[in-house]
Amino acid sequence: MACDLLVQLKSCLAKSMSEQRKRWAREIIDRQVPLQSLFSLWHADSKTAQRFMWLIGDVSELDPDRVAPCMSFLFALRDQMPFPGMHRSVAKWLLNTNVPEDVAPEAIEQLFAWLKDEAEEIGCKHYATKALLNLSQQDRFSLTRLKNALRTESNHQNRAYRGRVQKLLDKLQRRS
Repeated sequence: MACDLLVQLKSCLAKSMSEQRKRWAREIIDRQVPLQSLFSLWHADSKTAQRFMWLIGDVSELDPDRVAPCMSFLFALRDQMPFPGMHRSVAKWLLNTNVPEDVAPEAIEQLFAWLKDEAEEIGCKHYATKALLNLSQQDRFSLTRLKNALRTESNHQNRAYRGRVQKLLDKLQRRS
């Protein structure tokens, strides 16, 4: 059952559009295809692997529980893929899966590192911030630590991002 989907993805994923990937994500969920059975796509050509990364994002939005058991493996890939956007995707998967306990200590540190890294893309910082906010609300680390990291980010060169960070800081200040 997963084999026919894997064949289809190998031949079509590289040229896929968002709508098609969302249909495949729905099919993976509806047919209860183990995500691990598709991991050979990471070793396909670069475009296929990159779009597989996006497909996992679609799956994580629809059914985070389908991705959560794979997060240890996926998290380990964060610096191994030869295309842009992997950090952003990993941060998004961590957010959507609520940072599973088996990766939590290392993932929390990585999320903070991405948040503080001036060279990291805004999308990654956005998902890292949201994941960290959720984790702090669950008392999985100190809210003070998040506030301090956000204060640093409130000086970011990107005005729109800086504004979002400031609004979040203001909200967190009112809450405490």
